[in-house]
Amino acid sequence: MSSKTFAITSEQRDFIVDTITELDTTLFKLGLALFQKGAVGNLRWDKEGHEILTTVQCRDFYLVEISPTDDDLPMTCSCPAEGMCKHLVAALLKIRIAPVVKKGARSSVKPTKHPVNDEDAKTPEKLSRRAEHFLKQALKWGASNARQIGSNDLKEAAGEKSIWHTSLIEIFPAENPPADQEEYFAYLVAACQANQIVVPEPLVDTVNPETAKRLEENWKRLKEIKKWKAEFDKWDAPDASTAAPNIDFRLQLSESGAVVQMRVAGKQEFENAPSKFLTQFLEKSSFALNAIGPHLVLEAAKDEYGSIRSSDIRPMHAKLSRSLTQLSASKELFDRHVVGKNGAPLQISTESLRWQLTPPENPAGDYQLTLLDESGLPPLAPVAILSGRPLKYLTAEAIYPIPTWPFGEERPSWPVQIPSPALESYQGLGALVRLQISVPEHMAKKVRTLAASIVVTCRIYQYSNSSTSYFQLCAKTDFDGYEKPLVWSGTNWWARNIWAFKPKTTGDDLIQIDKSAMTPVAEWIASIPLKQGMQAGDNIWHEQRIVGKDWPDQFIFWLERRPEGCIVELDAELASLRQGKVAGHVRIDIEDSKDGIDWFDLSVALHVDDTTLTQEEINLLLKAKGKWVRIEGKGWRKLEYQLTEEQLKELAELGLSVNEFSNEKQRLHALQLSGLTKKNTSLLGADRVAQVRRRVEEIQTRVTPPAPDAITATLRPYQLEGFHFLAYLTANNFGGVLADDMGLGKTLQALSWIAWLRKEGKITDPVLVVCPKSVQDNWANECGKFFPELKVDVWSCDKVGKTGLDGSVDLLVINYPQLRLHEEVLRAVSWGAVILDEAQAIKNPTSQNARAACALPSKYRLALSGTPIENRLLDLWSIFAFAMPGALGNRAAFTKQFDKKDDPFARRRLAARTRPFLLRRTKNEVARDLPDRVEEDLVVEFEGVQSALYKAEIKRVRAQLLKIETAKQLDKMRFNILTSLLRLRQICCHPRLLGLEDTKKTKSADTTGDSAKLSALLELLEPLMEEGQKVLVFSQFVEMLEIIESEITARKWTTFKLTGSTNDRGPLVDSFQKHEGSAVFLISLKAGGSGLNLTAASYVVLFDPWWNPAVEAQAIDRTHRIGQKQTVFAYRLIIKGTIEEKIRLLQKKKGALANDILGEENFARALTLEDFNFLFSDAGEE
Repeated sequence: MSSKTFAITSEQRDFIVDTITELDTTLFKLGLALFQKGAVGNLRWDKEGHEILTTVQCRDFYLVEISPTDDDLPMTCSCPAEGMCKHLVAALLKIRIAPVVKKGARSSVKPTKHPVNDEDAKTPEKLSRRAEHFLKQALKWGASNARQIGSNDLKEAAGEKSIWHTSLIEIFPAENPPADQEEYFAYLVAACQANQIVVPEPLVDTVNPETAKRLEENWKRLKEIKKWKAEFDKWDAPDASTAAPNIDFRLQLSESGAVVQMRVAGKQEFENAPSKFLTQFLEKSSFALNAIGPHLVLEAAKDEYGSIRSSDIRPMHAKLSRSLTQLSASKELFDRHVVGKNGAPLQISTESLRWQLTPPENPAGDYQLTLLDESGLPPLAPVAILSGRPLKYLTAEAIYPIPTWPFGEERPSWPVQIPSPALESYQGLGALVRLQISVPEHMAKKVRTLAASIVVTCRIYQYSNSSTSYFQLCAKTDFDGYEKPLVWSGTNWWARNIWAFKPKTTGDDLIQIDKSAMTPVAEWIASIPLKQGMQAGDNIWHEQRIVGKDWPDQFIFWLERRPEGCIVELDAELASLRQGKVAGHVRIDIEDSKDGIDWFDLSVALHVDDTTLTQEEINLLLKAKGKWVRIEGKGWRKLEYQLTEEQLKELAELGLSVNEFSNEKQRLHALQLSGLTKKNTSLLGADRVAQVRRRVEEIQTRVTPPAPDAITATLRPYQLEGFHFLAYLTANNFGGVLADDMGLGKTLQALSWIAWLRKEGKITDPVLVVCPKSVQDNWANECGKFFPELKVDVWSCDKVGKTGLDGSVDLLVINYPQLRLHEEVLRAVSWGAVILDEAQAIKNPTSQNARAACALPSKYRLALSGTPIENRLLDLWSIFAFAMPGALGNRAAFTKQFDKKDDPFARRRLAARTRPFLLRRTKNEVARDLPDRVEEDLVVEFEGVQSALYKAEIKRVRAQLLKIETAKQLDKMRFNILTSLLRLRQICCHPRLLGLEDTKKTKSADTTGDSAKLSALLELLEPLMEEGQKVLVFSQFVEMLEIIESEITARKWTTFKLTGSTNDRGPLVDSFQKHEGSAVFLISLKAGGSGLNLTAASYVVLFDPWWNPAVEAQAIDRTHRIGQKQTVFAYRLIIKGTIEEKIRLLQKKKGALANDILGEENFARALTLEDFNFLFSDAGEE
């Protein structure tokens, strides 16, 4: 039926919309792309009106069937994928926009009868003229079972214009003709669609999708059969390459040159190849040469027309030298295809030949130039000179290095006679320099050395009618008139106007020109990307467009690398880059803020030495943040602050950076300025220092109440200090962050604070604790253990939103999803204090978690987190936006000032800014009674299917990386690359994690052989189980845990498992802790990464490495906690030579990031192009 008559009920549409909103993001995007391309066919109900049928065109046509009811949505697709696929998503998106009718109206829409198979059938609406015409033609062709129809005939039937070119279109295969008119019509419609001929509506909808799919698959199968039959025919044909005779060729050298020799298979000796045979060999295509050696041998014998007229080759022939040079690149090739006279191998000398000059007995006589070997004797005449560094002198017996060969293809006999007037000349002097021969003493007295004069002129140029500025360069070399002057062409030094040049006469002097500086100058010029611009007279200007704020720094960097021996001339504007640095002197000023008595507005006052600059230009320099600024009429200027080391430290303590100075005022608390009151500072006036000092003294910085009696535990010294910190925050109406390492008792310190608040009467309203679901019960247990008089309520599934809101409890514990879902109810309650445990859950400031938490009304706020920075520094801003709003400024200012990847001091400044409101202690600092823990990497090698899959995947991702050159391109491809990273890590764990069909077949069989890492784990566990040890095994892949569980169960070892779907975590943990004997606890890395105390185990295995070392550390900390009495052993299983080793190296390489403020930065989100290249490189490329 036509899509115009298709409709669904509002209930069905709502159910479909709900299904779409719950889709995986990646799958939704793939389906949306298909929908937007129009890949979804028309929608129709089946005959009974229960199923929606349509087709989706991807590589093939796929049939989609969806059966919407009021409470369910079963659906299937004929594609190979199991479950939800992109074709189903595309179909749902089209159904979503279909017309809506009242419930029950669907059954009134009757299915359409087939207009071709039933001549009496009536379509639900009147056919258009085009549709009627096409249908008549279809019936006519169907009656005659026409198998081939002209393309223009089909176009005419469909109402399209014909074209001048026509071709026959095959409607159906001869081997599978249509059984009836319906099948013929299906074939015909498919043929039209395949040739971009539009069949008039609604005729396409009358084709049964199942029939169309069946016919298409049958035809596709027939084509495959035909293709393979033809392929098999090729296999039976004789191979031309194997039919060719097996002949080997070589070159035999002699004093008279070289000769091509040949050896036929089965013979041991080479013989001279007949010229006629070589000619015929080249002409016969069946004798194609597949090996490089014989090919190069025959290339040496070819003439300028590419023919071989003789097997003899004259010495010093250019093609002979070229072939011998190419053969010499491989010792194996050279030894096999080149021999000396009598077939003996050539001797290779490591000592270079040297030139010797013997002066004449008579001053007017001839010099004798001789080439000598290491024994002082002339070598044999050369057969060829091989190019390269150094050159090679090749005779019929040996190969020698040679410094230079000035004779081209000539073959002189030694010694060479050179008339003394020719040698004792300007030209002769240059020849001696080239031959590396000392100048004779009587000549040296006449030698006058001149250095080439190289001048590089640089300027800024702007073409008329253009606002774009160009950097232009022109380079010239002059030889004081003794040689033709040269100009840089862009690739080499080039002589211009040579016909007009007349060299100066040298008289009795011998002029020696030193050209040694020309090569380094040429390389220096070529190091900056230029293209040829304008030519003016003898000048050739090369240019580049001036783009970006960094161009001046790039130019200065290039200029500072100027080699010796050249003069650089700059125009006035470029010269300003040498003297354009402006000294800036800084003072800061403060004034009372309107936001509160303890807050100040800080501003920066800047004074510069350059009196020619206006205030507007100074503001431009300030805004440039240390970059160059081009000021019209004054050239370039760059602001450099004149600050001492002490002043820089003072600014860092304030959380300020010189590169972030601006005209905007910054809001700071008195405690954040307190560092300036402890020293004599030159940044702030004495009266302002005194003002801040008075305000700081009024703030209660030392609050040390005794531990509350209501707490039954004895606080350790550092825990008491943490409680005092929380009391100090309260005394000054601050919020704050307790960021101690995991296992140091943040919960106990928070409970002590709550007890003190209640005792001092500072709160009467209940306290709200928001935490992950996994630690809700832990809070209740800790309260019962350390603060038993506190009335605690934990929201479970049956109590959520109903209890703890009427003031009947002292402490209500909820999780973050409950906070989101019941935000309005929670906002209606006045809370004495709100505590966010694992506060990194609100690290995204735009998330619903963060917005809901910040909206809660409370007198006091506290955030608890062992890793408040997981992804980036903005995580901490989000936590402070809850705990101490305004302490870190607004989000835009914070991101600008602190959250830059290329700012190495950002963390230090942020630490200074947060110090009054944040307390962090590590285990090494405070928990000396913790036993040492031993961490070890166990490296395993894999092979077979696992190795093959890994190599195939890494080859694919390396190909992707080759296309990426910039950070912007990387950001576009980051998702695909990270997906490949995930796949590589899954392969390292077990091939089955990829979900491939071949690997799934082994599911019921022994799976250890498919995974080297699984085998290594079981080998590690076996002795530990025999010793009665308890072991924690972490993996981020739940399916991997299931595979491990299967293997452990088969060995009858006790196992426990905790994943994100585990509900009763408390009893499970208690069972493991109290279990007698050996056991393995399988834990999902994220589900068990926080809130669990598993000190019964002393062995931890990290089955797969995680990007963020903080997450791995949390996993180990499940057992490495206070109360642990044994040494903890932590093993990381790493596959050798894979991405896993690279992850470990990156963790160690970038581990310093964790020590600046608060722990780890997330690796995967911060990886650069350099990091990706490192991760995917071969082991030898590191």
